Amino acid sequence: MKLTAGQMPIFNQWLKNQMHDLIKGRALPIAAVLLDFDGTVANTDEFHLVAWNNALSEYVIRIDRHFYSEHCVGRQHHEIASAIARSNPAVPIDQRRLIAAKEASFEATCQNMPVPLMPDIAAAIDLLISMHLTVGMVTGSSHKIVAQTLLHHKILDCFSLIIASGDFKSPKPAPESYLLALNKLRIKGSSCLAFEDTHAGIAAANAAGIISCAVPQTFTNHQDFFDRNLLLPSRANYIFVGKL
Repeated sequence: MKLTAGQMPIFNQWLKNQMHDLIKGRALPIAAVLLDFDGTVANTDEFHLVAWNNALSEYVIRIDRHFYSEHCVGRQHHEIASAIARSNPAVPIDQRRLIAAKEASFEATCQNMPVPLMPDIAAAIDLLISMHLTVGMVTGSSHKIVAQTLLHHKILDCFSLIIASGDFKSPKPAPESYLLALNKLRIKGSSCLAFEDTHAGIAAANAAGIISCAVPQTFTNHQDFFDRNLLLPSRANYIFVGKL
């Protein structure tokens, strides 16, 4: 199942129709929900795309939305810089300098313009809390950007736990960030549900033993979320991944 161009993930319909059964209908009920930040809670991808192009301006290079979708979203900065360099072999790109410029541009953009939330995510978080679930965040983004964004939208206090860049060494798809979250929450992966918009995030959650729900968005609807997972039918363009 893939989203058509322009469709955005909306949590509420799936949550209202499926979440109650998931929480109550298992031998080990779901106790916590962990949300990714980029592309799942916050609509940061447009900001990242602009920041990469700002950093690339000194090389007179631009990447388009297709390149960003295929080579950037869900990947680490060094992987993205390497992909850009490979696609422009005639241009001598200083990848470390490029990454530093991109990070500076992204932070400046976020300072000047608040990052918008994904559609209906604030209401979805309220719904999760009303179900007496612990809500946390596991992301590779910086604590500064995450806190700034959540505070602006008045949802920072909704999160009992935030695991972000600097808290772990190995980013997604490695499970370290999720394992750290489980350890801090003192729960098992089998009693936790993770929402992710990229295959790397799903792989990280699955490797930590967490039930994972893929939430494709505009830049990730082409990704394969099905490998070695159970696909369950769902509503509102949701793909549910993981063994119950």
